[in-house]
Amino acid sequence: MARGLEMERLILIADDRDPSRELMVSELEEAGHRVIPTRDGAEAWSVFQEHDVDLVVTDLRMPRADGMSLLRRIRSSASRNAQVPVVMVSAFGSLSTAVAAGRSGVTDFYPLSEAGIAELLTRVDQILSDDRGPLPAALAGSSEAIHAVRKRLSALAELDSPVLILGEAGCGQDAAACYLHRLARSPEGLLRRVSCSPKTGVADLPRGGTAYLAHVDQTTSEFQTALWHELGAADRNPSNHRVRLLVSASTDLRARSEQGTFHRELARWLSRFTVELPPLRSRQRDIESVAEALLRKSRDRIGRGPRRLSREAMERLKAHPWHENVDELERFLEELAVLTRDESIDDARIDSLLRDWMLPLERIEQQRAREERERLLALYHKHGTFAGVARELGITRNAAKYRFRKYALLPPHPDRPER
Repeated sequence: MARGLEMERLILIADDRDPSRELMVSELEEAGHRVIPTRDGAEAWSVFQEHDVDLVVTDLRMPRADGMSLLRRIRSSASRNAQVPVVMVSAFGSLSTAVAAGRSGVTDFYPLSEAGIAELLTRVDQILSDDRGPLPAALAGSSEAIHAVRKRLSALAELDSPVLILGEAGCGQDAAACYLHRLARSPEGLLRRVSCSPKTGVADLPRGGTAYLAHVDQTTSEFQTALWHELGAADRNPSNHRVRLLVSASTDLRARSEQGTFHRELARWLSRFTVELPPLRSRQRDIESVAEALLRKSRDRIGRGPRRLSREAMERLKAHPWHENVDELERFLEELAVLTRDESIDDARIDSLLRDWMLPLERIEQQRAREERERLLALYHKHGTFAGVARELGITRNAAKYRFRKYALLPPHPDRPER
């Protein structure tokens, strides 16, 4: 069945046999896809590195580099898109070969015969029409840490229980919640996001379906109590209000509850099933995959931007601390897309932009320093002694004097002795 242009996908074919390769190309193009045919794994890898491919179909036995070799390269840290679906076909496949391919990350292994081309095309269509959509950029990569996150999200997708997504700000909590919702076999409508704040009330929750409470640790104790009562009422009479909750937090709710700063029963209930997102700095090997996905996202949204970064430029990105994690990297790459029309970016350009990128942080620190200096002066004017300043700030007298020395401040009344 032909697809509309909006459904057009790019498929890479690797097959050294002319008849089967040409047949697959013909059938896939007839279905509305763009196809790049190659004759072996080495040629396919070269093409894969230059194009944003949506699916790879590769023969197992080929000269120069076979299908298993191509698969391992695609799943390696050197890949531009290590999560792309890969279907391996072979007229000589065996159970042991299929098992080995599965361990290497193949999406499907298909023992192919001339009569089986229609079934293969059906499987390709199923993969490409999967309504789960592409993997979010924040979850891209091949590190053990992010692989464990994706595996846990898949395992929790079918549960009706709440799922708590933990992690530093900017690690991709929103993306993880959306991805988990898409993984469910029958997600109930849209995922409705509620951005929590001290002003959030139970009335902000949707009536049924799935709700995502972002930053639930920022809510008030009144909201937490009301939410706990609401959930209890739903359990007693599910027809009243039945909503599945996905929540995110940057702090451990159980620890907060032990400290008396979060509702104890609610913390226990929300923390039954958790997913912890690692900070970007702890999975440096994933930065390339994350950056490539974010570049594609920026090009789609802005309409222009670089298609690739040089190896040296990518190393610069890997070395940067990214204190605000994936969110900061995304903002940086969007600015890169806006400011340059070059197809490829080298390390000198990245270095220049990173220097400019740090300026806002410096200005913030300068503003904070000015505000603290002004506050110290105001407190000294109010109390007239270091001891009075220390009492109001809740610190020792020596600590107060240290802050005055830190900002090179003189007492407002230099003739008055230090106290």
